Amino acid sequence: MPRPIPGPQPPEPEEIVQPENLTRGQRIGRWFHDYWYYYGPKIVVVAVLIAIVASLVVYFVNQEKPDYYVGFVTAKGLTGDQTNTLRNALTAYAEDINGDGKVVVQIDDYALESTNPSMQQASVARFSATSMMVESFLFAYEDSQLKKVLESDPPEPVSIMFDEIEGITPYNEEEGSYRWQIKGSAFGDLLGDVDLPEDLCFLIRKLPEDTKEHGQEMYRTSAQLFERVRSNTPTEAGINQLSENNPELRERLESMFSLNEAE
Repeated sequence: MPRPIPGPQPPEPEEIVQPENLTRGQRIGRWFHDYWYYYGPKIVVVAVLIAIVASLVVYFVNQEKPDYYVGFVTAKGLTGDQTNTLRNALTAYAEDINGDGKVVVQIDDYALESTNPSMQQASVARFSATSMMVESFLFAYEDSQLKKVLESDPPEPVSIMFDEIEGITPYNEEEGSYRWQIKGSAFGDLLGDVDLPEDLCFLIRKLPEDTKEHGQEMYRTSAQLFERVRSNTPTEAGINQLSENNPELRERLESMFSLNEAE
């Protein structure tokens, strides 16, 4: 019959080190060992939570806050180059509305017929929510997408959804002066060859009657941005933003907009 494996034996009395027999360094070491044994996991959890909270605070504090929201509603959506070109071009006409020292134009891209099902569904969902948003009032529509929006169920005439723009030639004689075509304008020339839809037009969404003060302010600033784009009137804040630490770019922009002549 096999012999049983003996279990651990208790130490002999002389092997047990009593606290009073420890040196000062050993007592300190034991205290840290015991403290970490009991509280170490809790300290790690708290430290991780503090790090997460701190990173979120830094993120939100340093996050750029848009001064303007401009929606582009097309069938296939914008490329990265198109988005950057549009953002830079609109920045030239923008102001620092929120006073954070930066001019920020956010481009909202709605690809309502994207070949990517996930992107298409997300674009439709985001676009459907714009009617409830108080930030977005300036939009650029591709003609085919505007027709789909106007012919939705129930259909609505353009005059119900958008403001009439005074002093322009109607893009469509039957609907009146609601669309301002980008192609052929000074703004369109500023964009260069970025292969945007040729029938892309700016429209201004109507301000709902029950809109509160913040929404009214966003509507006013969006309308002012459009008027500066339409009249090709850049802003000092926008030019400074684009040409920061780049004197050569500033000279090109001033020449492009004939700012020196205006002065």
